[in-house]
Amino acid sequence: MDSKIICLMLLLGLYGGTAVQARNCNITTTAPPTTTPTSTTTLGVLISPNPDTTTPPPTTTIPDTDTFTTVSTTTIETTMTAPPSTTPCKPFTSTELAGEELTRLFNSPVYKAEWMVRPLDDLPVIIGPISHTGVRVTLCDGSQWLIHKGPGYGKDSETVVTSATHMSDRWKTLCTKDFKGKKTVSELMNAAGTTYNLLFNCHVASITIMFQ
Repeated sequence: MDSKIICLMLLLGLYGGTAVQARNCNITTTAPPTTTPTSTTTLGVLISPNPDTTTPPPTTTIPDTDTFTTVSTTTIETTMTAPPSTTPCKPFTSTELAGEELTRLFNSPVYKAEWMVRPLDDLPVIIGPISHTGVRVTLCDGSQWLIHKGPGYGKDSETVVTSATHMSDRWKTLCTKDFKGKKTVSELMNAAGTTYNLLFNCHVASITIMFQ
């Protein structure tokens, strides 16, 4: 199953009122078990295998620790692509960046992206779309940064990036994507858009980033 379809299913889960909390839903496709069709001929009539007897792909059940609806989905696994060892990678020494260091962050390739969700404001639990989502990205030096959108978050753009060290333990991972260094932080931020409103909110911004 395509990674975009998986993310879209999770987005629909949010808007459908289901509290989706999948902790290990890395995106790739696990191929279904191979079945070898057999055919036999009796009195000139071709008898084909019954399609209903084909073994379905394995499924897994994702428990919801906040007592919401249990979500069942196809098993999804992947191996993240590590940054090339020959690529120079200067680590970021601070979580508060400005000037040249901030520009370097914007131009940094993203190797891993995680779609994250947390309860909205002071609510104790995640209630479908009544929540806040963002994308935590991992760079070549291993540092992690959160890209998210909200009303009044920034001056020129309401999509901002901040160090993931500021994230609380209320954040949960919905799905993970391997970007293989093909997109930069600024490209993902631009994809999220600059303006926040009911149509272009944090959820739309997050899923748009994961579609890149």
